Amino acid sequence: MKLVLAAFFAVIIFYFFSKRKVEGVILLLITALIKFEVSFGSKVIQVYQIIGLLLIVFIFVRSTARKTFLIYNKQIFKYVLLFLIGISFSALVMRTEASFFGRLQMSFDYSILFFLTLFCIKDIDDHNKLIKGLHLGVFSVALIGIIGFVIGNPFFGLEEGGGLVFSGDYFENLEDLNRYGRTVSADRVSFSTSDPNSLGILMVFGAILSFFNLGNKPSFYYKLFNLTSIILFLYVVILSTSRTSFICFIILLIFKILKDKSNIFLFIFVVFITFQIAMELGYLEKFLLRFENSDEMSSGNGRIERWIYHFNHLNLEYILFGNSHTGFQGSFSKLSHTNYLALIYRGGILTFISFIVLLYKLIFSRNYNKYGPYAEIGIVVLIAGISQEIINSYGPNFIIWSIIASLAFVSKIKQSFVSRIQQ
Repeated sequence: MKLVLAAFFAVIIFYFFSKRKVEGVILLLITALIKFEVSFGSKVIQVYQIIGLLLIVFIFVRSTARKTFLIYNKQIFKYVLLFLIGISFSALVMRTEASFFGRLQMSFDYSILFFLTLFCIKDIDDHNKLIKGLHLGVFSVALIGIIGFVIGNPFFGLEEGGGLVFSGDYFENLEDLNRYGRTVSADRVSFSTSDPNSLGILMVFGAILSFFNLGNKPSFYYKLFNLTSIILFLYVVILSTSRTSFICFIILLIFKILKDKSNIFLFIFVVFITFQIAMELGYLEKFLLRFENSDEMSSGNGRIERWIYHFNHLNLEYILFGNSHTGFQGSFSKLSHTNYLALIYRGGILTFISFIVLLYKLIFSRNYNKYGPYAEIGIVVLIAGISQEIINSYGPNFIIWSIIASLAFVSKIKQSFVSRIQQ
């Protein structure tokens, strides 16, 4: 049945892409965010990867593809391409222990979505639909995850390779999953993302998109939808007990209040309602306990030791080409737990420089922020990247690369508009 549904999605997405309609990439991104997977024998494959790979071939064999991409911001396009080259080279050449199929799969990086997204944006209406579609995708992750949480089923959704539900307790069933060979955080929610911290950052992205939509003076019902989304996103952050995500969320609220003081009572109400719900359901206390653990906080939950270890094991080969992992594969922790070391290990200096340049363009995009929340997302990536390997996180990257594509569109369109006026 799931194969039939996947085939149905594929047909619709290909139809939209053949017409260069942005609805195609929105549906692809939602499919990726909710982690729609199918099984082929013992192999579990994500539907978005299958469709995305075929779409990449499809759009680049079209005679109009080169002209299509050349009309957008060439500098952003160039740095995304360099990033992907670094990632792909490291996966194909440096990951010697993996099978050929495994190397190909690892070279299919999230940044592929930049090209797929950009291909479908033809005008500002498409761009605006994309921003709303990204918000809908994050909302879908939170909604599906919360439904599973309420009914006590951590396997609710379209993921393969779940486990058996033995009780009505969500965390008991999640803990049982470890008995089947998977390593998950048994006392924290991840939903369809790779880990609780990735889920938290994805929810912060969702809140940023909600605030952006609210700033465009939406209709009453769409405004209510976005306000409800913010409450849902903050509640999921509490469930994830991700401290970095919570800090980013609070910084975002403070920034919004300072920017427009008329929102202060509304935002205080949102936080109060969310915390009240979390307290009534008994999950606020567990979240606050993670902040009260002074030893864990001072050591960065062991991250500082990891950073020193992985930094000390960098060598010239890793700096130039990476090792296609996110850290040194020694006897200690194999994850560097910081985006900046992970970038070098994943694809070498080329990947590192390319991503830093793209992050710089997001953060200092004030001339284009009326089109999208570029600076806010860039700042969150900058902060969260200190303690998280965002480059390798399933969830946040679907927003990051689509937003970079959005910036590549509006920055070029605005420049062209200014040039026409000056002429």
